[in-house]
Amino acid sequence: MLRASEVAKKLKISYSQVQDLIDYGYLPIADVCRYGNGGMVYLFSEAQLDSLDVPGVLAEIRELKARERIGTRHYSRDWKKQQSVARRHEWVMRMTAESSDPELFKACYYLFHLNHYAKAYPEKGDALYRLKNQVLRSMVSRYPDKVHCLYLVGGDKIRVWLCEDCACTARLNGNSYQEYIGEHRYCPKCEVQVVEREYYSLIEFIIENQDLRFVFHLPVSKARKWLLGIEGFPRAERGSAEKMDEMYFYGRRVTRIEEKIVPLAVVEKELREFLGPGDRDEG
Repeated sequence: MLRASEVAKKLKISYSQVQDLIDYGYLPIADVCRYGNGGMVYLFSEAQLDSLDVPGVLAEIRELKARERIGTRHYSRDWKKQQSVARRHEWVMRMTAESSDPELFKACYYLFHLNHYAKAYPEKGDALYRLKNQVLRSMVSRYPDKVHCLYLVGGDKIRVWLCEDCACTARLNGNSYQEYIGEHRYCPKCEVQVVEREYYSLIEFIIENQDLRFVFHLPVSKARKWLLGIEGFPRAERGSAEKMDEMYFYGRRVTRIEEKIVPLAVVEKELREFLGPGDRDEG
């Protein structure tokens, strides 16, 4: 692993150019070394540098900067956001370490970030969601009294055939039939076939103590493969139990600043360390 200054020396570029490579997503952070005083140092994989077209990438960054007209105010605002995210990270790490189940809550925190990475990088989604499934299964198995489950009843999966009037309206409005149906604009005269009941139902997993609260979701079809007693879980309509707490809401993409504070490589490493040997091969 190399520090930013060592990357600059190896690539024969300035330290600020290394920061540009990081900020614009060309140089992923492989790990973070943290100190007791709140300081941190980014670490980078030496192997990733070999495939980096440094002159070409720096030229692209110069063009992006010219287009965006990035000024001092932009950097100041980003720095403040980074400090805020870093303070929040340190607070959560402290709370997890002081909790009665530090391994569980630490894994929850990294799983929270894994969700956001999966949203931001759909090409990695299958692997990340598979890891999420493994981690939730391990949590339920190892901490059955700490993980509370709720059955969120979702809608059915349906197939719709538009009637002549709706088909004509869709064409006149410039909508495809799929778009028209997706907006639920079809009328009672259209033919609707239920393909699968409660297709959009979810199992909600809640892990909390007096300081921390994490909420995760899996489709019932996925959870049913390993989770026992699903039909006996308390039920709620999907959406009514969603928490919009700033820190714990789900479904968004990871931010560029969060990627610097909690890199994906660190998230995956921490979650795989949480898994037991028997958990890692499960889909």
